Amino acid sequence: MPTSLEDKVAVITGGSAGIGREVALNLAKAGMNIVLAARSLDKLQAVAEELRVSGVRVLIVPTDISRQEDRERLIATTVSEFGGIDVLVNNAGIEAFQAFHEIPPEQILATLETNMVGTVMLTRLAIPHMLTRPWARIINMSSTSALQAPPFGATYCATKAGMYQFSLALRLEYVGTSLSATAICPGFTQDGGIYETIKQEMGRGVPWLLRG
Repeated sequence: MPTSLEDKVAVITGGSAGIGREVALNLAKAGMNIVLAARSLDKLQAVAEELRVSGVRVLIVPTDISRQEDRERLIATTVSEFGGIDVLVNNAGIEAFQAFHEIPPEQILATLETNMVGTVMLTRLAIPHMLTRPWARIINMSSTSALQAPPFGATYCATKAGMYQFSLALRLEYVGTSLSATAICPGFTQDGGIYETIKQEMGRGVPWLLRG
């Protein structure tokens, strides 16, 4: 771990709300320059203004992480602007929250493409640029559902379990280099992100006892 994160570069997907926004705010406070990626330009611009209060450089790149051309543009734009990548936070994710046999096939594919394929393929593009840095970290935002799967989230759980094991494999594969990988497994969140969408669609939030 470096003594300071100041002037290092973090790419954060799903950076316009929820956990992604909170991660970005904390890394900016630590002095990191931030590249924010998400689909909503308006939300990205709003978060970018919050980050710039910390005096760091902020680059916003509207990105649909499920599209290869968007993934390539995100990495190319980051390297062109900052010369490399020190931290990659794979946080973008969507959920299909209903009985598995009722989920439209296209929604299953969209969840797989965003959560799992997007993470793997973006990481593949980023690693060559990260290995040139004296210290680099891949942070994959998995979930407690990777470890204990709840009902009505089978596709989401499968992708998060995949992210967890992907992280472990990378961690072992790059031992002895400047690069390592970590999986973080949050539970429910209270504001923004996937669970806010579920609450709006279903009219039900996180159970009180579980909090967030």
